[in-house]
Amino acid sequence: MLTTARRLLHDAPPAAGAIVMGTSIVSIALFNTRAHGLSDVLMWIAVAFWIGLAIAYTDRALHERGRLEAEAMQPAALTAAADSCVLGTRLVDEGWQWPGYALLVLGALAWAPLTVDVLLHREPHPAGAGFLLTVATESLAILAIVLGPAWLQWVGLVLVVLGLVLYALVLSRFEMRELVRDFGDHWVAGGGLAISALALAALAAAPAPAVTGVASTAGLVVWIAAVAWLPPLVVCEILQPRLHYDVRRWATVFPLGMYAVASIALGRLRGLGWMVTFGHVFTWIALAVWALTLVGMLLGARGVVRTMT
Repeated sequence: MLTTARRLLHDAPPAAGAIVMGTSIVSIALFNTRAHGLSDVLMWIAVAFWIGLAIAYTDRALHERGRLEAEAMQPAALTAAADSCVLGTRLVDEGWQWPGYALLVLGALAWAPLTVDVLLHREPHPAGAGFLLTVATESLAILAIVLGPAWLQWVGLVLVVLGLVLYALVLSRFEMRELVRDFGDHWVAGGGLAISALALAALAAAPAPAVTGVASTAGLVVWIAAVAWLPPLVVCEILQPRLHYDVRRWATVFPLGMYAVASIALGRLRGLGWMVTFGHVFTWIALAVWALTLVGMLLGARGVVRTMT
């Protein structure tokens, strides 16, 4: 059993961090809808996956440096930074500040070099994973803001703006045909804006940067832009069903959970009950897709185990 786990972790692709991201954000959405029992279960699942991936990445750094450096050039590698920050935000919701600070440091240490590598080696026409430049940046910003110290909130403000700039950069090269060609990460096109809306909502609720009104309004505008992605994303899923499991499907789970969390946060901030309701509905949609994706992953892992025995 231990040998099988080691093999699966050794073969984990750069996009595997999206498993932690998707599980953590759905846990946050459930926490915000007061489904605390389910939220806790997903939180500990996310912790277990994070520990496993941390062991795998450490092993690569020690024994497969070339592989790690090659993977660092791929946008999917940014999940290694985002997963720490999204999980850290969930732990802070639980009232655990110090794990949040530890994951903020680890996320920042991964985010800086990975962002530089991806920007230096970016493709002329990026796939949906290219928007992870924004997701990783905004997830770092959100964790910095919710941890509370004024100076971190100012850092968060800079990161929020940077995340939006990076989104515009990727969008300028993104081709809409990716919505029917990608295997799940095309949803990050909407998820990148949803997490930006959440970051702006967090800024609006933070006491340090005096940008409450501007951040709240900007958050609503960005949220509307994020929701505008839903019709083409859903239509393309219907026209081009991609029903087999692929690790990139976790990059579908994360945006769905992010739509839920951003809608609830902005709805409560602005007193918009319909937006909160929208977020609650998306929480259960995200949970259902999370469960289906988890089943697909486990069935795929069982197939790998059979080939090993």
